[in-house]
Amino acid sequence: MAEAAVNAGWRVCGLVRRADAVVADGVEVIVGDARDFAVVAGAADGVEVIFHAVNPGYARWAEQLPVTDAIVAAARAVGATIVFPGNVYGYGAAMPATLTATTPAAPTTSKGAVRVEVEHRLRRAADDGVQVIVVRLGSFFGATRGADWFSQAILKDAGVVVWPTADLSLLHAWSFVPDVATIIVRIATARAALGRFEVFCVPGHNVSGGEFLAAIDTAGDALGQPRRRRKTLPWTAMGLLSPFVPMLRSLRELRYLWQTSHALVDDRLAGIVGPLPHTPLHTAVIALLLPTAAMSSPPQRAA
Repeated sequence: MAEAAVNAGWRVCGLVRRADAVVADGVEVIVGDARDFAVVAGAADGVEVIFHAVNPGYARWAEQLPVTDAIVAAARAVGATIVFPGNVYGYGAAMPATLTATTPAAPTTSKGAVRVEVEHRLRRAADDGVQVIVVRLGSFFGATRGADWFSQAILKDAGVVVWPTADLSLLHAWSFVPDVATIIVRIATARAALGRFEVFCVPGHNVSGGEFLAAIDTAGDALGQPRRRRKTLPWTAMGLLSPFVPMLRSLRELRYLWQTSHALVDDRLAGIVGPLPHTPLHTAVIALLLPTAAMSSPPQRAA
């Protein structure tokens, strides 16, 4: 996101946890704790948009709440717009097959409840005069290697692809990070024409498991790699280990996302930001199969 904003001509300040954090070229780095209002307010001084991307580890998701409070207070103090990358957790296990900006929240997990509470706090901030834009996204891929589902579970082992469900007909909403970063920058650029509280759903790659596995095969062929053996994620074994491994317990709580078809759609978005960047799936997947950090597609300049 920072890289896309820099390439679009924005001045970007990045609040990071550690001085050795890897950031995009051109970002002014500020080290501090995002739960500390004074730190966040200092980092936000003079900015027009705060991108709320703080995401604690799965086992500590409730920490998003004090961070959100600090960001809201800072945005109010400096008159900035908050842009928040929402997800689909809040829709719950009974979510409909088509998800839009008006689909009601009905969380069935602790993580979904946290995300819904974050958005409730952002909505209250909007009622109090802070412009808030929620950009709802599917499962990320194409980000820094090691920081997504693919590196941690699906493509963890060489020569193997572990898919979360045996039913390959189910649709799943995916978001290719370079594409959505460009879209978010365009939304932020158009903020003056938007309302006090807006929700957009980015229709990235709404594809079945079979389609994604075929894209992995096609990308591997393009790289001259042998076809990967296919396995199904062992949810039962994860359940047996989850009392001892908090991360597995957290992942298993969200297994319904792989057992329920869902797709993100938004009829308004293209009219606001123009044609949406959409990297072909097999091209985007090449980034996942490279031995180094993921591919970064050159973001287009904001309108």
